[in-house]
Amino acid sequence: IRYNFLPAIDSLPDLQYRILCRSSGLVGEGGLLFYSTCTLNPGENERIAERFLRENRRFRPFPLRTCEMPGHAGDGPRGRLTLMPHVDGTDGFFIAAFQKGRS
Repeated sequence: IRYNFLPAIDSLPDLQYRILCRSSGLVGEGGLLFYSTCTLNPGENERIAERFLRENRRFRPFPLRTCEMPGHAGDGPRGRLTLMPHVDGTDGFFIAAFQKGRS
């Protein structure tokens, strides 16, 4: 694991936010942007998604279809989904979907 010591781990949310913002500039009107991590750390997941929406008003949450995951309610309507190892039989993952509106 590349980021296995605290200073590097602490720097990940800022790095990931910068990557997300840079990527958002490549999305056309009506286009979708997905942000995904393989961690359960709220600082890299929900907080990044919330900050992105706060600071990028042209984007809004895009509902995820969780019906394709039997027994998983998720947070699809808010455009977010967290997969938990003990519930979903996967590693921990976070997915957020955003749609770019008109200027």
